[in-house]
Amino acid sequence: MLEGNFFHFQGRFYRQEGGAPMGSPLSPVLAEVFTEHLEGKAFSEGDKNILPRFFKRYVDDIFVIIESGKEEAFLNYLNSLFPNTISFTIEKEMSGQLKTTVYRKPTHSNRYLHFSSHHLRAVMKGIMRGMVKRAIDLCEPEFLREVLHHIYKTFKENGYPSQFLHSVMQETIESSRRVHKNDLPGPRILLPYYKGLSEKFQRLGRRLQFSVCYKRGPNLRSLLRTDKVKLPIDKFPGVVYEVKCSCSASYIGETGFTLAHRFSQHMKNLKRYKKAKQKLEGTNTETAHRGRPPSLARLVAMERALAASAVAEHAAHCSGSLQTRILCKEPQLSIRRIKEALYIQHNTTINRDNGHRRDVNWKISHSRTDVMLQDIISVCKINDTLRKQYSFSGCVGFHKCILVFSYWYLLRAQCQRELFPIVSNDSFSFKKLLRRKVRTLRLNGKPHEEITKL
Repeated sequence: MLEGNFFHFQGRFYRQEGGAPMGSPLSPVLAEVFTEHLEGKAFSEGDKNILPRFFKRYVDDIFVIIESGKEEAFLNYLNSLFPNTISFTIEKEMSGQLKTTVYRKPTHSNRYLHFSSHHLRAVMKGIMRGMVKRAIDLCEPEFLREVLHHIYKTFKENGYPSQFLHSVMQETIESSRRVHKNDLPGPRILLPYYKGLSEKFQRLGRRLQFSVCYKRGPNLRSLLRTDKVKLPIDKFPGVVYEVKCSCSASYIGETGFTLAHRFSQHMKNLKRYKKAKQKLEGTNTETAHRGRPPSLARLVAMERALAASAVAEHAAHCSGSLQTRILCKEPQLSIRRIKEALYIQHNTTINRDNGHRRDVNWKISHSRTDVMLQDIISVCKINDTLRKQYSFSGCVGFHKCILVFSYWYLLRAQCQRELFPIVSNDSFSFKKLLRRKVRTLRLNGKPHEEITKL
């Protein structure tokens, strides 16, 4: 790992010369292993006279109790173990305590959200309040005034008016010990921020007992940035795919590899079958090579090749051409198998089974949405941590139906009948479909209690 790290940027590949890559899940593990190795070496080989009486470490912060006058010798000893790899610094206690303040790296730019930026004033106040609260929590009284002055100066350089800074800082200092309660227990609405209009929504929310949260809309960075490497979909591992034959036969499968790799496995099984068949019939024109005799009989090799791949089994008896396409991307194995089962269930395929644990008692007369929700709830037992909406790519109509997957937790009491129609256009509005269903139930004379369950 330490020698094979590379990344792709603007059409070129770069290799990391040293250290562990940032963002890799293995990097913290390697750092912890190295630090434990350093500690073991330090305490097993070091001079007992300079070793501390108490040594505790949390990640990269170490608390040490050592005899007075020996701290510098112990520090130099630690730095001599791996001089070109790791370096330690020391902070000594004063008057029996460690004094703390806010630390800023030398490379800190003091750049924050500019006052002229298109953002809600509450966002700007929140940034300042967070900075001031952090200073109050971390700083000793003798350092607090200096840190608050630095905060004032920094935000002044970012275009904030003096009156705004003074009022927010004073309000934060006075309310730092108060306990705030949520005065709006009602629903919460997420909207993009538009200056002038969003403030009116916020005032309306206070009056009607609902809270409004804002998200950032598209900016120039998101519209113009093109330096991010976007891999084509056929290069992504973890997909649900379809192999289509020119005779209209279709096979749907899933793989944790790329589509090209999985399709090559199907073709290898087909090649093994044809090769064993040719040898069995005596039509193989390849030159025989000396070596060990084949470990499997020809018929056994043919049976195993076809048993390993339904695509190979079909192609062995059909002269049609095969085409592949990706139906959707999904890195998680369990979710990918669910999606594969749904595609198999709602398409005519040559698959030998119906996918991941599909209940044999389900009937075709059930609606697609109803069966899909039963699959997700009763079989897969998905919990509230999977409320995130998953993105799809591929055929539009069925994908829009599958999007109901992300709203299953709202509908778990209504899985015995069809809730939504199949949506085949590009726009998908959950609320619109829900209102349509409620209106239909009312017209059919359904009781109010049943409707409110929605």
